[in-house]
Amino acid sequence: MFTDIDAAIEECRYRAETEATGKKTKRYLSIVQKNHGFMEVVETGWARRMNLPIMYSVGCDRYHTVLPEVR
Repeated sequence: MFTDIDAAIEECRYRAETEATGKKTKRYLSIVQKNHGFMEVVETGWARRMNLPIMYSVGCDRYHTVLPEVR
């Protein structure tokens, strides 16, 4: 859980590059908004299935970035 968007984006990018799962070459992770201002890094597919509000996605990096200066 994060309260700082910069730290959450950094963690999301780091985990997407370092964590390999099976035959997938890249993990698609997102930052979702939780209660009381908290954020969490989760799989993008799971976040979409659960209909969670996605704040940032590694798959759309440099396109739908919340903070453009954090690229």
